[in-house]
Amino acid sequence: PIDQIGSTMYYVTQTVLGCEGPADEVAVNINVCDIIVPTAFTPDADNTNDVWEIPNLDYVYPQNQVFVYNRWGGLIYQSEKGKYSSKPWDGTYKGDPLPVASYYFIIETNLDEFQPVKGIVSIVLE
Repeated sequence: PIDQIGSTMYYVTQTVLGCEGPADEVAVNINVCDIIVPTAFTPDADNTNDVWEIPNLDYVYPQNQVFVYNRWGGLIYQSEKGKYSSKPWDGTYKGDPLPVASYYFIIETNLDEFQPVKGIVSIVLE
């Protein structure tokens, strides 16, 4: 089976002593139930972990909005509502690279039944 989010139909048969039985239709559903928020990334232009990717965020929380703050509480990044994956945080502020440090984030789900996701993300460079 493929590991894509969504539903995929398969047709399954059984062969016994060279005789194949009738096909049965089987639906396999793959759902994303939560998100995994990475705690660090390396915006060093090596094409590996250069942006803070939060896989499936827009799928799980379609109205999400991501905010990143510096240690003094200044807002340094704000995503467009529901479109984080189209322009994820790249470790810059107003186009300038930020230093190695830890930054505070809030992910607003914008759903009454879910609390915002809060935590720390670090920029790591070698």
